[in-house]
Amino acid sequence: MNDLQDEAKSTKDLSLLQCSHVFNVLIEYWRGNYMAAEEHSQLASMMYPTSREPTIYLIYHTFFRALVLFRLHRMMGGDDRRLKDGKEMQDQMGNWPLVSMAVFETKWLLLKAEYFASISEFDQAVQMYKGSIKSAEDHGNIHELALA
Repeated sequence: MNDLQDEAKSTKDLSLLQCSHVFNVLIEYWRGNYMAAEEHSQLASMMYPTSREPTIYLIYHTFFRALVLFRLHRMMGGDDRRLKDGKEMQDQMGNWPLVSMAVFETKWLLLKAEYFASISEFDQAVQMYKGSIKSAEDHGNIHELALA
């Protein structure tokens, strides 16, 4: 992956560089390295105005950025910036189920659950986690069922 980033930097291909940072967000998230995931997410975010990011990258970047920010808020405590930025990502994704419930509902409900858990509204969080699980089952999204 570093070779890809080096090539993107040397050719000044911002779209490729942004894509590599988004991939690194996913990789570091699944490794449990949330600080590195947040760093790559910030780097990818800085490139939005200058590149034409394919929609799939925007979807996954927005979703995983919110997960990372909510997780870090709970782990490290009290960083209202992370909570606020995560909520902005959640709100942005809140419009997407209107386009396709099957694709976005599970993700959106999971982000709502993570937000409620982050603000210690545990009863609401449980309801959203259950809703996310049901949505994943209803839409056959087994890979998202594991996240919920």
